[in-house]
Amino acid sequence: MAISAQWYTSAVTLDCADGHVGDLYANEGDANGRGIDLSLFDGKEPANTTGMAVYLAWGHEKGGEGLTPFSAVDAAHGRWRVLYPTAMQRQGTVLARIMVYLNGNRAAISGSKNFRIFVDVDPVDGSAALSDNDFSVFQQAVIDLNTAKANADKSTKAANDAAKKATEAAADANAAEKSAAKATADANAAAKSANEQADRASKAADDADTATAKAKEATGNAEKATTDAAAATRSATNAASQAQGAASNANAAASNALQIANSIASNGAGDGEVATLKASVDKLGNLAAELSGGYLVMDGTLYAPASKAAASGSVATMKSASVSGETASLT
Repeated sequence: MAISAQWYTSAVTLDCADGHVGDLYANEGDANGRGIDLSLFDGKEPANTTGMAVYLAWGHEKGGEGLTPFSAVDAAHGRWRVLYPTAMQRQGTVLARIMVYLNGNRAAISGSKNFRIFVDVDPVDGSAALSDNDFSVFQQAVIDLNTAKANADKSTKAANDAAKKATEAAADANAAEKSAAKATADANAAAKSANEQADRASKAADDADTATAKAKEATGNAEKATTDAAAATRSATNAASQAQGAASNANAAASNALQIANSIASNGAGDGEVATLKASVDKLGNLAAELSGGYLVMDGTLYAPASKAAASGSVATMKSASVSGETASLT
């Protein structure tokens, strides 16, 4: 805990340039240990002295003068503070005045009435003070207190900075955790999608294999059908050739039989024998027509296959024929 500035400074209030400032007191050797706590008013309201500068103008009766600046405590509300310089704090009387400057350029706005500061002689032998700066034991105690306060403030600031950094680090960690969670979710979704695509690809491959097998089977069946069709065609061709040959042979045989029948009839063979022989010729003619699939005419007799003509008694019906005058066309 530090001693407040109100303990070692004198409160001075000015509400106008002509305001009265009473006599003030200081001790010889109390450099930076005594001073003025100034409040400036504009009427009854604190004066807004933002952007201004305030100085203590002083002159010692034993010689020496100065213009010592006040430090702003709260310029917006007219609060300023100054600590007496070492050169001023010698035993004797100091004549002083408070000067207010605009924007710190020493263009004076106004100064107060002069007032006195009495500096009392130091009752302690100077040898008891610190030899380096002529500070009294009391001054050193104040300095030590102020130093302790400064160190405490520094430690507090360091602690606050560390806390801020820790908070920021925690926020970064939380953000990183969220990012990691999102990345994990995205990776899981991608893995699931990849598995589904792999399953679809596997099924497509199986379907392709099945289709290939069926295609091979169909190809084999087609090849077999082609082979069978070729064999059937060859067989049909052979059968047709054989039938044509048979028809030719039957036709030739019928012609020969008819010639033989006619020859026998002309040589006086019996009617029964001739009729039997002609019946055999008719059978051969019909057989030749069936085998050839077409019409056959022998010795004025028309032979037709059953697919093209039908007979009932003495009436023959042609399934495909056209008549023009005395000409009948058979197909």
